[in-house]
Amino acid sequence: MRTLVSIGLLAAAHLLVTLGLGVLTFISQGPLDRPEPPGPVHRALSATVDVLEFPGVWAVRRLDRERLRGFEAAAVGNSLLWGAGLVLALRGAWRRPMMRAMVVLSLLLAGLAGPALAGPDRPIADVKSLAGDWRAVGGTSPAAIRIKPDGSYEGVAASGARTAGKVAVTAGKGTYWNSSSEGTVTLSTEGGKDVLTFMRADRKGSARLERVK
Repeated sequence: MRTLVSIGLLAAAHLLVTLGLGVLTFISQGPLDRPEPPGPVHRALSATVDVLEFPGVWAVRRLDRERLRGFEAAAVGNSLLWGAGLVLALRGAWRRPMMRAMVVLSLLLAGLAGPALAGPDRPIADVKSLAGDWRAVGGTSPAAIRIKPDGSYEGVAASGARTAGKVAVTAGKGTYWNSSSEGTVTLSTEGGKDVLTFMRADRKGSARLERVK
């Protein structure tokens, strides 16, 4: 019973800290109507949340990047896993070869999964070439934006909320930032259409938009 209580308390603490840091990460880019480029504080918070979300939430975000089905259950389960792991570590279980092997294997799988999820892309000539209207591929969500020749954009996010941000292109590679995230922008061709993939730097989600005009 004492072990279960310890696991529960540590799991609750882990969940609260993760959620709190997630909120701080969201607001660390300034006002919602005036998004700023991600700074050192935002990047540090994002990296910390990534560590705390491994492996449960990390896996859910990659298996279903846009809808994040099962996120709540994964978050609670992940915190319980961390709680159990901390209790075992404090009791010396880390000395057992099996425990060390499981941790090493998890890290190896995490490293291999990243490249496997990357899709094909082609160089972006310049930011002006992205100007125009874009909407969610196949109409799977209400996401739709209009990119201006200077790279600024505004529109509707997948959640239905208004969004605005900036896209930049350097040496054929695209990046973006807005009030809630920052990351990469890749261009590909699918079914004869130009498709933009916005991938968060923290790998917590993505959006795929096809050119309308």
